[in-house]
Amino acid sequence: MATNRDTFQADGLSDTVKLSFAPISVNNILVTIGGHIQDVNKYQIEPDGCTIRFAAIPPAGTQILVASFGLGAADSALLPISQTVIATTAGALLYQVPADRFVLVAGFSMTNDTLLVNGVAEVIEIDAWIVRATVRHNVLTNGTIVAPRGKIEIVRDNKITLNANDQLFVSSSVDGASTAFLSGLGYAL
Repeated sequence: MATNRDTFQADGLSDTVKLSFAPISVNNILVTIGGHIQDVNKYQIEPDGCTIRFAAIPPAGTQILVASFGLGAADSALLPISQTVIATTAGALLYQVPADRFVLVAGFSMTNDTLLVNGVAEVIEIDAWIVRATVRHNVLTNGTIVAPRGKIEIVRDNKITLNANDQLFVSSSVDGASTAFLSGLGYAL
């Protein structure tokens, strides 16, 4: 796995930085300005493939860090992840990361699949957690989705990395009332 990292000092005048590597997309890099992770809608990769253009000029003197998570464009060890599971009150395993991979989660959401009950919108409470080396790490506790067809975005834009052998679980206060969706990219270790 190729990992690249460039750091820059913002001059307060330029809205671009020139990387020493060519990332595949904004979805396989982490960008920080002054130590704050930037949302992917705050920058773009220019057509030359090595220049990052920011939506706003970074303040003078702040450090800019750009790090790749994964592979160069020629690498073939990418594994697209797309999983769906119906949540239960006991908890349902949404995904287990293979031992030779780690996964950058691009999107993780749940929807309410029930319709109105007697004309009343039903509120479904949901939880999501990762089990890493037998320790539970909560991602979301007591999130709510309102029927009909409500949705909650739990994670988006690569805010979670799942390590090798991690398990991602979801539960719902009503059996079969919610569906969990996971998407991302798995990378070879």
